[in-house]
Amino acid sequence: MIEKEQLAKLALLARVTLSDEEEGAFRSDIEAILGYIKEIENVRIKNTDSVVDAVHNVFRDDGEAHESGIFTTELLNAAPQREGDYIKVKRILGN
Repeated sequence: MIEKEQLAKLALLARVTLSDEEEGAFRSDIEAILGYIKEIENVRIKNTDSVVDAVHNVFRDDGEAHESGIFTTELLNAAPQREGDYIKVKRILGN
C-alpha cells in the first residue's frame, strides 16, 4: 500500500493538488498500476532467442537528405508569429 507521504511526494512532483476525496481515488489508481507492474516483473520468458529474432526495424531506410533550408521560408510564413528567422512562441518557463 502506498503511504500518505509517498502520495504527497508524487503529487508534488506531478505538480497537482489533491483533495481528500481525490487522494483516495488517486491512491487506488496508483496501487492498481503498481500491482500491474509487479505482475509484469514476474513474467519469465523461456526462449529469449525467439523474442530477439522477432524484433525488427519497421522504419524506412534513410535516403538522401533534402537541401538545407529548402522549407524554411514556407514554415516561417505559416507561423502565426515570427521574429526574424525564428518562430515566436509563448514563454512557458520562468526567467
